[in-house]
Amino acid sequence: MTFSLERLLAPIDRAQFLRDHWEQKPLVVHRNDPGYWSSLLTADDVDRVLTTRAMHAPGVGLINAQRKIAAEEYSFPSGLIDTARLYRHFAEGSSISLNGFETEHPALAELCRSMERELSIRFQTNLYYTPENAQGFRTHYDSHDVFVLQVHGSKHWRLYNTPVELPYRRQEFHPEEHPVGEVTAEFVLHEGDMAYVPRGVMHDARTTGTESLHVTLGVLFSSWTDLLAEAMGIVGLADPAFRRGLPVGFARPDFDRAAAREEFRALLQRFAAKADLDAAMEHFVDDLVDTRQPILPDQRAQLRRLATLSLTSTVTQRACLYRLRADDEHAELQVYGSRVRLPRFALEPLRYAMEHDTFTPAELPGLDDEGRLTLVRRLVREGVLAIA
Repeated sequence: MTFSLERLLAPIDRAQFLRDHWEQKPLVVHRNDPGYWSSLLTADDVDRVLTTRAMHAPGVGLINAQRKIAAEEYSFPSGLIDTARLYRHFAEGSSISLNGFETEHPALAELCRSMERELSIRFQTNLYYTPENAQGFRTHYDSHDVFVLQVHGSKHWRLYNTPVELPYRRQEFHPEEHPVGEVTAEFVLHEGDMAYVPRGVMHDARTTGTESLHVTLGVLFSSWTDLLAEAMGIVGLADPAFRRGLPVGFARPDFDRAAAREEFRALLQRFAAKADLDAAMEHFVDDLVDTRQPILPDQRAQLRRLATLSLTSTVTQRACLYRLRADDEHAELQVYGSRVRLPRFALEPLRYAMEHDTFTPAELPGLDDEGRLTLVRRLVREGVLAIA
């Protein structure tokens, strides 16, 4: 089952969350449903990866609020994880961290892709496996929003102040610069529960009587600042006024900045008149779509099933990000960093296929029966559709 934002939040309403919490304030969802995340990940899944695959630091690490643990304490000189030593540290109170675990676990990869498609934001997953009566990280804030999915056991969380509101990715937490304020909220996440914590909110978490495994679903956003910088780059390429050098001698102690201030204000007005949101936005759309690689765990079986495809077969769309374009001669599907070019008359049936989660080839408009089957076969081969 696809994990949409709605399913992540249930029973909280999606619109309510985006209105009242998104980038604003934390949300905690208690469900009393220990198996809620079982189709996504289990503790046995993590143990299987750690004990049977060649995992390396820093993708796998150890964290402990009491002290910093060097990679050499749980890995070989090559960086390969020494699983026996890793679990000894775990038994002694250190948490195991697994970064970017969606690359190891298809269900998490599909979760990220589904969220990316719905929200147009990159996502990644980090896992934290903490023994009982232990704390991994000291009190800190993250420079990206997170959804915390409590998969196994329980963990006690404390939230504090927000020293930096909506920090950039590079505005990382530094304990000497960001003192911890008073506790503003406390809660325990049990199996099946979820919490949303916006970037900048100070927090810490500790296990008590049980060990804990949770997924941190990280929200790797693009900001308006990023968009404005792209727009400025586009304007600068077209207008030499923005490419002129800074005033001669601007770093001298006796430099008078009055004229520079006037020119700066004039350039801002010039930029406001020339900046094109659509041109800048196109860069971010293409970048997101082109960098989302395919997740096709059953593709070999799908190719075998092409022989059984009929007009009444049920086909489903895979969780992919895409764009559709057309000119007088061709329809083009932009997906997985590639361009699938088809005759112009395929645009409407192609659009239908991409806008419906489930359909049969017979439902595709504008083609004869053989054309419908040909289009579906092509899209299955490209990893866009799957035969149910």
